[in-house]
Amino acid sequence: MAVAMDLDPRLADIVRLRDEVGVLSVYVGVDPAAQATTRPAWEIELEAALGRLLAQAHEEGPHARWAVLDERLRTLAPALAQLADPTVRGRGRALFTGVGSGDVHTISVQPMLPTEASVGRVPRVVPLLRVDDGHPRALVLVGRDRMRVLETRLADVVEVASFDVEPVVADGAERKGPARPNPLRAQQVVAQREQYERHVEAGHRRLVDDAAGEISRLAAERRWELGVVAGDPRGARPVASALSRARVEVELVDRDLVELAPPRALAELAPVLETAAGRRDKSLVERARSAAASGGRGALGLADVLGALAAGRVHWLLLDGDRTISGAIGPGGELVPAGVRPPGVAERDLAPEPLMSDRMAIQALETGARVSVVGGGAAELLADADGVAAVLRW
Repeated sequence: MAVAMDLDPRLADIVRLRDEVGVLSVYVGVDPAAQATTRPAWEIELEAALGRLLAQAHEEGPHARWAVLDERLRTLAPALAQLADPTVRGRGRALFTGVGSGDVHTISVQPMLPTEASVGRVPRVVPLLRVDDGHPRALVLVGRDRMRVLETRLADVVEVASFDVEPVVADGAERKGPARPNPLRAQQVVAQREQYERHVEAGHRRLVDDAAGEISRLAAERRWELGVVAGDPRGARPVASALSRARVEVELVDRDLVELAPPRALAELAPVLETAAGRRDKSLVERARSAAASGGRGALGLADVLGALAAGRVHWLLLDGDRTISGAIGPGGELVPAGVRPPGVAERDLAPEPLMSDRMAIQALETGARVSVVGGGAAELLADADGVAAVLRW
């Protein structure tokens, strides 16, 4: 099986990255508003993290591996400097490269990322997945006269549709009533004005409902699962309801953002999307726990989830982003919990896997599964389960 079709191609390329010497993963979290008298704090942290990597490689050997890493870091100096540049878009930046091949991939996202560096058999993907899982999300901006539909993933945002919801009045002006003198004229004018306004409002509602239906169809076509609808609730609620019926986890925001440029709208609504993701992930963990308890399509705890991953049964992997999962990798690439030795495998053939969570996430993505790196209430529900659960395919 391959990664899911709607996974961002940039993330898919990172997931597939392998190198005989090792894969270097570098993350930088930038605060453009931070003041620094000399150098920004994140630049100092990055330099220290890379220094620790070199020192560790020198200590562990062999010398040839250290020399390749040292040379690769020298070659990457311009790219690493740009990664720490506060004028570059996105507060979170990441770079992944094969130490031997020099195959480089970079990504920037709006949320903050930690500043760290590692070399491993696979790329370190958990920090990136924690802020964005690489699947498309919807932003619907609702105004009185129009709606704009934006799609975002990995900090990129584009407008995919726009709908005119301004009702068309046949004569272009309000009817004033009869012109000849009449003692009831004032009452008639008021009544006709109210009728006119009801006519306009009914026309507006029809256009809003039609647009909501089209947006619902877009949701199915583009496989949205998370979304935000921003605008006057009278127009935004029908859209939110239509998206909910299309199985999109929706947050409704009473804010008029219809005139904002897409990047600005994303910056304003990114925290709301994070709230929607947190609610969805908590629901998924509850679903996995309930299914595992009843012997259904759920797995709870490291051993059970690793078994399901090896069998290709995982539909949605759920990892606590703050939990360090201890494990090892066998001679055939099989993942096992720390302290567990599979039948027929000698202890000396098991190698510690410091990037166990990343290994699991990559294995899930490579079988077309979804991955959520969770926090908050969802992570609390995993506290007694080694920080991991899964919704299963069967």
